[in-house]
Amino acid sequence: MSQKLQFWQTKIFSEEVTQGFTYESLYEALKSLLRGTEIHSSEYVENYFEKVQLNYLRINLAQLEKIVPEDTKNLKYVLFDPKKTTFFMMDHQIWSGIQTLTESFIRDTINEDKQELEEKLKKTTGIAKDYDCLSNLFEKKLLFVAIF
Repeated sequence: MSQKLQFWQTKIFSEEVTQGFTYESLYEALKSLLRGTEIHSSEYVENYFEKVQLNYLRINLAQLEKIVPEDTKNLKYVLFDPKKTTFFMMDHQIWSGIQTLTESFIRDTINEDKQELEEKLKKTTGIAKDYDCLSNLFEKKLLFVAIF
């Protein structure tokens, strides 16, 4: 079974706080705050992060690895022990792959011969809304990913 990407938003920092810091400094702050929590990482994820609900955009790891193969093997901002869970702060290289995949999903939907125009429009609009949600969180440095 293919591993999927699940998107999360941090509840630890607000958008106002993240604006004044770099990705690296926010990552280091989170690593420090969460140090020693590796054993109960799923509890900490549930308590301090909120799942981002997407209706149309579904990304699996195999799709992403075709676009950014090395970046998925060497994740930059991992928060917990990678042997137990793959939960990380979104980085620019992975984000670039997600942008490329989203564009591909929209293009494939438009080019689908079997779908009616109304269904194509609904699906492409849904993908665009999901992407916009993720993009806003990424720009605010609030976007995290779990691979499961």
